[in-house]
Amino acid sequence: MTDFLLIRHTTTDDVDDRLAGRIDTPLNEIGIAKARQLADVLCRSDISAIYTSPMQRTIQTAEALAVACGLAVQPDEAFIQVNYGDWESVPYEELQEIPAWRFFITTPGGQVPGGEHIDDVIQRVAHRLEILSAKHNEDDVVVIVTHGSIIRFTLAHYLGLPVGKSNRLKVLPGSVNGLRLGGREPIVFKLNHQYA
Repeated sequence: MTDFLLIRHTTTDDVDDRLAGRIDTPLNEIGIAKARQLADVLCRSDISAIYTSPMQRTIQTAEALAVACGLAVQPDEAFIQVNYGDWESVPYEELQEIPAWRFFITTPGGQVPGGEHIDDVIQRVAHRLEILSAKHNEDDVVVIVTHGSIIRFTLAHYLGLPVGKSNRLKVLPGSVNGLRLGGREPIVFKLNHQYA
């Protein structure tokens, strides 16, 4: 079985302020420091590979880990953030006033206005994880540095939860979430664990 550590990128100026989506924001100073702290702890594990969303904030988080572990960063489009279309860069305070947004966060699973269908997001991520699970050796530990929404939707999928319940899963910046694939059933063995 392959253990995946699904890691949300560390802090940017947009975290908790606005829905960044695919706006390519970098880590801020706090995020850079937290990525290094996270790397110092995780590099003690026997990590086999590091894949990342191709966005700045995830690449910067992954690079800190790669340097500490002596591994290469492998950008992978399958792990890119959800395309939130018309809602990207909108402050969360303003989003709360949009009825379609309020509906979406309680029952996600539909088409984001001007963006992606959530079922397509889940399919692209799960398909890639299954390929990576088959590619890597049994007992490998594989890091995926990605985004909070991607991790929530993925964990909900493998837990058998309706995607509308995914917002009950809290995924903080820099958190580590463990998913084991390749056995009879997927196992979530770590949730929102903070090292930094």
